Amino acid sequence: ALGSAWAEPRLISPSNGTTLSGSSVQFTWTGDGTKVFLWHLALGNEVRGEQFFSRGFESDVTSFTVHDLPTNGTEIFGTLFYLVKEGNAFRFFAKDYTFSTPLPAPPAMTTPPPGSVFQDTSVTLQWADRGTKASNWRIQVGTTVGGTQYKDITLGANSRSTVVTGLPADGSQVWVRLSYFYINVWRHIDYQYTAKITSTTPVITSPGAGGTISTVPFVIQWSPSLTNVEQWQVL
Repeated sequence: ALGSAWAEPRLISPSNGTTLSGSSVQFTWTGDGTKVFLWHLALGNEVRGEQFFSRGFESDVTSFTVHDLPTNGTEIFGTLFYLVKEGNAFRFFAKDYTFSTPLPAPPAMTTPPPGSVFQDTSVTLQWADRGTKASNWRIQVGTTVGGTQYKDITLGANSRSTVVTGLPADGSQVWVRLSYFYINVWRHIDYQYTAKITSTTPVITSPGAGGTISTVPFVIQWSPSLTNVEQWQVL
């Protein structure tokens, strides 16, 4: 070994175990007092792999920006090789590092717009993957967060819409959970809607009945209803 762990050549940026900032990342290393004759940086999808990058550097080069790295949430394994002299012989050493790559933008429900009032008791839900290529989707529609009273269906990777029938028409809250299976993990996003309103009585749609107000001031929204209202008063 070459002295203490803090006096050996090593990668100093990015830090081991961190998430990379994007597809282009500057890697910086140091000899920390040890005379290094050659460097070599390798990045791959396995330990000591070189699928993403592999290049040697002269002794005076201690930084390089690597481009075209993946940004899909997978792991990247890095190895910093360095050539030093021990006695009368030269010897290669290597230090291994592991990084995470940033996740792409999460999928999003697009139609109907989140927070809107359904126009019928049957609606078509549509969503966009926004670069997250999920292998499966799951749609849950119910009266509570994650509820399945109205719909619970798992769909294939190419699906981007589903029809929900049998919804109420009383202005009640309807929750939609969009789940997606990505990198061996189920992830989800919840959306709140208001059921179709057929009553002639105006209905407060937000905050939901019995809900908790978390910020002050807050916004109150109500349905236009089927009544011709001349004035509103909120108490």
